[in-house]
Amino acid sequence: MANNSVLARVIVRNVGTIDNVNTLEHCTTRLRFTVRDHKAVDKEALRATPGVLSVIGGNLVANQRRWSQISGLWSR
Repeated sequence: MANNSVLARVIVRNVGTIDNVNTLEHCTTRLRFTVRDHKAVDKEALRATPGVLSVIGGNLVANQRRWSQISGLWSR
């Protein structure tokens, strides 16, 4: 998935929409989500998303540069 905006939208959709995201933090390799409703998160769809390397608990692991570009979309 080459387009970071598309990747961000797919991730948001699969965490149960932006309204389900309570907090989002990122480090070099991970996005850490705190979500309101864990049942709304589709972990299998996230794992199948090109650009997402793995899903570990509430953490997503992907390419560092992509996360830096994507994470700004969640700033509130």
